Amino acid sequence: MFDSIRYISRLTPCLGQLDTTVKLKYTLLSHPELTSTSSIASLLSQFGEIDALSIVLSLKPPKKAPTKPPKNGMALVPFRQIGGAFAAVGASGRKERGLEGVEISWAAGEEPPILNWLKKQGKLDPSANAAAN
Repeated sequence: MFDSIRYISRLTPCLGQLDTTVKLKYTLLSHPELTSTSSIASLLSQFGEIDALSIVLSLKPPKKAPTKPPKNGMALVPFRQIGGAFAAVGASGRKERGLEGVEISWAAGEEPPILNWLKKQGKLDPSANAAAN
């Protein structure tokens, strides 16, 4: 029995540290309301439960004019489950979701390996994500 458990664990990719985290980029001109972690959590909660206490928000002033107010926002938003993060990335920039001008990507810079495994297992249907958006 122990050998079969070890064999199964080799087939299933492990969930990485950033696999449920997405990165948001936006301009404050188009989304002036996104200046707090609670406003970001509220916007993205439509996709799934978020670890709101772990959101990291960056609103930096322009490098050439450090005394001016920030023009852009960036946030790292961890979801409790990978399905929520997957749905958020799939809805990046969608006006009907309130995300026009908001770029959502994977925090690690690439799609987590476990997503490909979930798709192959039939547990994550990419066409269902596109239809929901």
